Amino acid sequence: MLRVYGDAGLFGEAVHLFGLMRSAASDGSDRGGSIIKPNVVTYNTMIAIYGMSLGDEKAGSLVQDMQANGIGVQKFR
Repeated sequence: MLRVYGDAGLFGEAVHLFGLMRSAASDGSDRGGSIIKPNVVTYNTMIAIYGMSLGDEKAGSLVQDMQANGIGVQKFR
């Protein structure tokens, strides 16, 4: 869904959905396993969305957030 929002230029909706995912994952309420926790794919999707919407600083902060949450970050040459 994040990718669909990004491809459609609905950046605000993508940011909102990602925020919901992050807050639901961090508050510990699993609700029967229905919580989709952000992973390397969702973070990379959001970094791409921020890149498309000229949110370079926000993309950089997501990389730091990934590292803080133990999600693998790979360097590209």
